Amino acid sequence: MYLVYLDENFEMHKVDVSLSATTFTSDVINRQSILIGFYANGRKYNVKTFDEIEQMLCLDGFKGIAPLNSSYFNNEGRVVQFSLNDVVQVLPHTEPLDDARESLADFTAINGSHLVLKGVGGTITTKALLAAKFSFTEAQILDFVILNGNVYANIDNSDYETNSAAFSGDLDITSIIESNESLTEIKTSSGFQNATSLEEVNCKGLEVIGDSAFHGCTALKPSKINMPNVQTLGAFCFKLLANESSYNWVLPKVTSISSSFGECVFDISLPALTDLTGSASAFFKFNGVIDLPNVTSMGDPATNTGIFTSIIATSTLKLNSVLATNNGGGEDADVAYARGRGCTIIYY
Repeated sequence: MYLVYLDENFEMHKVDVSLSATTFTSDVINRQSILIGFYANGRKYNVKTFDEIEQMLCLDGFKGIAPLNSSYFNNEGRVVQFSLNDVVQVLPHTEPLDDARESLADFTAINGSHLVLKGVGGTITTKALLAAKFSFTEAQILDFVILNGNVYANIDNSDYETNSAAFSGDLDITSIIESNESLTEIKTSSGFQNATSLEEVNCKGLEVIGDSAFHGCTALKPSKINMPNVQTLGAFCFKLLANESSYNWVLPKVTSISSSFGECVFDISLPALTDLTGSASAFFKFNGVIDLPNVTSMGDPATNTGIFTSIIATSTLKLNSVLATNNGGGEDADVAYARGRGCTIIYY
């Protein structure tokens, strides 16, 4: 177990509680530090009074820590300020509080936030404005911090989605990170369409990407998208992503796509996909390697259904050998179309 505090330069430190209480208090006072909380058994505690330290430690099974009370610090010429979610700050009389608050917010944001939206701190300035972007309510937002133009929040454990067009046309957002695997769907109607500054999407819980979700996100490269559990891709959802030639983007659980990868320049591997029936323009003007090892149907094998419409000649298709003979002994008509465009065809 250790205590966390900021020194006079607002740098974070940890103190092992195997040290005696006297050593700890002396260390804090000598450094003119700010006590911002402590961790025990994997939990973060916000300290309202120093007496609570001993009480909480005893409840968690720790013994032998002497109480630290505010009068002790007052006698040493310190004042105790209560602010920022009732976390105690111990400061010299002359120390300004503003820098301490920023450092404390920084600590809270970096160490405790499940949802991070970078770049939108100037527009999403309240819990209500954040809730308007998602399906959770304002009451479900447990923590909300704005720091250096970024929004940091903790949401309760319920699954949630983006609302339709939540960030469509937003030119400020640069990153969305959701680490609790609670964000499960980017809703249809252009969730992040034309958010041209968006550079990172790290949302492991996503299962459904709606129509035009990231259409026109021209700064977003596949290598900066982390959604390993996504299963369903809507129409135009990744159209016109940033070019990343020769990067192989693997989406291991995708089982359904539409016209999802139009005008893209990268390699794509969809090992769980088995059927492209009804997926017209899935790879419209695509330029790269398309790896579909388990797709055995593209609709009527005798009809070009437009799956590879206007595909770029330098592309390579790696396909299941069933498609080599399913058209009366000849190639599937969609594959034959791609070959006629100059594409390289490789069968497993």
